[in-house]
Amino acid sequence: MPLEQFKARMGEFAEMVKSRQTRPGFSEVLIPGEQEARRVAKKSAGGVPLDDEVLADLQALGRELGLSAKIAVLGPYEEQRL
Repeated sequence: MPLEQFKARMGEFAEMVKSRQTRPGFSEVLIPGEQEARRVAKKSAGGVPLDDEVLADLQALGRELGLSAKIAVLGPYEEQRL
């Protein structure tokens, strides 16, 4: 099947799946890869969370190698379900 036809059919399928009624306790129906894509977009826009120990290790390694980089510490990180 030609690529454009495949994309159109998959788009229609995704719309059909997402239009279904949700189960109690859920706000939407997700298709495979959608949750991961949202997580990547969020971290690309807002940064990647690091725990304090990892951040300290990276800073120590940077000093050891004579590198300087500004790492913005934004505060405690809590993963939110998408």
